[in-house]
Amino acid sequence: MKHIKTSNLLLLIVLVIIAGEKATGQTGGQHETVTVLGAYTPQLSEARKIGFTPELKDTVIPVPKIEYKIVSIPVDLQFNVKAIPPAKMVGETFNKLHKNHIIAGFGNYGSPLIDISHHSYRSKKLRGEIHMKHFSAGGNIENYPHPGFSENTIGVSGHFIQPQYTISTGMDYHRDAIRYYGFQIDSLTPDFEKNDIRQVFKKLDFFFMGESNYKQRDKFHNLFALKYQGLWDEYNVNEQNILFEGQLKKHIDLFRFLKEETIFVDAHGGFFAQDYALQSISTGIVNIKPYLNVKRDELELTVGGKISAQLDSIGEIHFFPYGQLDIHIVPGALKIFLGIDGAIERTTFRQLSDVNPFINTEILPMEFTISENILYGGISGGFGGKYNYRFSARNSQNKNMPLFINDTLGFYKDTLLLATGNRFGLVYDNVDILSVSLELMMDFSRKFSAEIYSAYNIFSPETQAKAWHLPKYEGSLGIIYNLSDKIYGKLNVFAFGERYALVNDAEVKLKPIYDFNLEVEYRYTKNLSAWLRFNNFTTKRHYYWNNYPSQRLNGMIGVSYTF
Repeated sequence: MKHIKTSNLLLLIVLVIIAGEKATGQTGGQHETVTVLGAYTPQLSEARKIGFTPELKDTVIPVPKIEYKIVSIPVDLQFNVKAIPPAKMVGETFNKLHKNHIIAGFGNYGSPLIDISHHSYRSKKLRGEIHMKHFSAGGNIENYPHPGFSENTIGVSGHFIQPQYTISTGMDYHRDAIRYYGFQIDSLTPDFEKNDIRQVFKKLDFFFMGESNYKQRDKFHNLFALKYQGLWDEYNVNEQNILFEGQLKKHIDLFRFLKEETIFVDAHGGFFAQDYALQSISTGIVNIKPYLNVKRDELELTVGGKISAQLDSIGEIHFFPYGQLDIHIVPGALKIFLGIDGAIERTTFRQLSDVNPFINTEILPMEFTISENILYGGISGGFGGKYNYRFSARNSQNKNMPLFINDTLGFYKDTLLLATGNRFGLVYDNVDILSVSLELMMDFSRKFSAEIYSAYNIFSPETQAKAWHLPKYEGSLGIIYNLSDKIYGKLNVFAFGERYALVNDAEVKLKPIYDFNLEVEYRYTKNLSAWLRFNNFTTKRHYYWNNYPSQRLNGMIGVSYTF
């Protein structure tokens, strides 16, 4: 501390001396003596300090508030209204309707074909048509009798259309001839003519039908139909059937939470008079089925029942539950359906001859077939309106189901035996049937489309060893191709799995059938075309019915003309 005070004193003395010298120099030689009296006390002045706390200055420039006004200047605008011309209604164009259509052709085996149709012009009140057809074939099959057949049809129908009702009526006549050629000829076979083994079915149909055209939902919509079926053959069989069908339908509103409710009452059945060698018998069936259909969102439910009366010497009443549930998972694309049903049918000569024309009409017993506990379900839908599918399964219990077997009775010309086993009789059995099927319909384009059907069947007969002549699987394929609207090609393939026949209590296994058919059509104009058909172009002999081989390749050429 003493050292610091001594240093400060010396510094002060030096400063006084320097100041005195400067003062002397400025006065130009004048000298002045300053005597300092008093004690000297040195002091340090207080230092000026800088604050260490930083301050942030805002550099944002405030936006000045500007007020402005829009000066409106009116502008004189003129609007001239122009008259709008009235819309012109253009009628929808219709393609020219031709009244007549003729198909004519000829094929190997001496096969003429003529098919003629005549239609009335367009009318809001009346339509009618006439149809005639002839097709026949001859040919020969080695070691077999003449297999010729013929099909002849003529029909006329008319439709009377009224604002509230449509009436339809018509008539059809069929004359179909076949020959019982299902036996081989050898040196022991007696001489006979081809007409000695001929069978001719004459079928006559009349129908009358009426249906309401009401647009009001609160009215009873109705439909009724009557149909007469007559059949005669070469062996004095005479069958007269009168069939009827009717329906009442009305929309109702019972529950607010349902979108749509419709009540139905269906009725159908028939009366059958059958006269043949075994007996003359009259029977009938009456079915009444009331049911209710309701819809809400993705659900659709149909529930009801069926009462069936079996009219014969015994007389029985049957009740079958009826219902179906549809679940539209994706409307139009995916639907799940489940259902239950039941039915009763009368075996008739018309029904049997349409399935197998080689039946022995002299000995056929007629029965009622009762199908109980028909359970079915599956999925169906489509995509884009071009692709549709359906996959389903069906199980049923069938009492008195008819099965075709080769009969053991001889076929005679006068008193001479020609053959045995060339006609078919019937056996009835209780058969459970499980069937799984798939259907596909595909429109790939306007030029190319295809359809596929396949089914696999499991038959479980109660007393018979097999379900005779029924295939384990069946299917079909149809392809249509359009080349520039000029050339059309059609391919059809039919498949039937292995089947079994019964001959004199012995089983006969029938091979599977794959039948390929091709048709090509060239349209020279819109009205005139030429076509070529090949049936069974694999040239294999097929046995749809035991002992009856088919012809091999069948070719036919023809023309089609519309005018």
